[in-house]
Amino acid sequence: RLADAEYFWQADCKRGIEQMAAGLPGVMFQQQLGSFQQKSERLALLVGQIMQGAEADLINLGRQAALLSKADLLSDMVGEFPELQGVMGEYYAQVEGLPAAVGTAIREHYLPRFSGDQLPTSRLGAALALADRLDSLVGIFAIGSAPTGDKDPFALRRSALGAIRLLLDADLDQPLKPLIEASVEPLPPGLEITGAALVEQVESFMADRFRGYQESQGYTPDAIEAVLAVSPQTLLEGQQRLQALTQFRGEPAVESLVAANKRVANILAKSAAEVSEQVDQAVLTDEAEKNLYQQIGAASSLVGALTEKRDYLLACEQLAELREPVDRFFDAVMVMAEEPELRRNRLALLQQLRELFLKVADFSSLQG
Repeated sequence: RLADAEYFWQADCKRGIEQMAAGLPGVMFQQQLGSFQQKSERLALLVGQIMQGAEADLINLGRQAALLSKADLLSDMVGEFPELQGVMGEYYAQVEGLPAAVGTAIREHYLPRFSGDQLPTSRLGAALALADRLDSLVGIFAIGSAPTGDKDPFALRRSALGAIRLLLDADLDQPLKPLIEASVEPLPPGLEITGAALVEQVESFMADRFRGYQESQGYTPDAIEAVLAVSPQTLLEGQQRLQALTQFRGEPAVESLVAANKRVANILAKSAAEVSEQVDQAVLTDEAEKNLYQQIGAASSLVGALTEKRDYLLACEQLAELREPVDRFFDAVMVMAEEPELRRNRLALLQQLRELFLKVADFSSLQG
């Protein structure tokens, strides 16, 4: 087999990676989704989207790597030793004198190959790896072959988990939905599921994988839901909120704050028609509600600034300062007063309180 490998190597080097890539139009990725050439072209577009803001030269290298990423599938070596896909692509790129970053990205775009596997170490490799997984996810969903029950013939759960790990740990802190939309755009016409419906399905699938991944990391389902309820802009932001919330749950004030948030959420849900976001200071009559109004105002700008910096733990600790004024408010004030003006104003105050907590997470989703 060593002699065979040497023969394959020499034959492949003689052909060159560019010539291998020229054969990709004749190799089918999936009947409805086209050839590996078409897939590679989609990857080149998506890599450009993922790397928005990077230097133009780096983006061009990423696109070059994308167009060559599947070329070694046509090599004799990978034909005999499929586990070497990507690895051989890097070697062939080196032989051809291509930039080292291109070869590294070709090899790394298969990472992670399984749960717990290493991630790409290069920015190009991470971007191409994410593009490859997103293209496969949206494509297979588009042809109506999403995983069902135990059936996952295209290993989409593994692809989704790989994409999640890349977004969390490979310096790719980007909003997921625009990337899904960018993956959907270049798909061939006439597929079973398209447009917004396809984006929604893939986004929901990824959210479920995110839940499962975070549970496997030891986070509780209620904390995960509390964070997802506020629609984090990126998965990494969601994980950072989750880490802070989990750490904060050990604080003495948490139980009281959770109970208060549940109470506030229930009151507001039952009074939705009356709820306004504007509090009229002149209508505040009780000292407890006046104090709560002042405390919310003081905390709002602080918590907003902290969440902007993603210092969610300090934001939680700032919210904990509201424990006493909130408890005092509920002890002293009848929210559902008979006078409509008083009632509406107090509901507006509670709405402001709820919005303040929602800057971090939905505390009413926490269990105890």
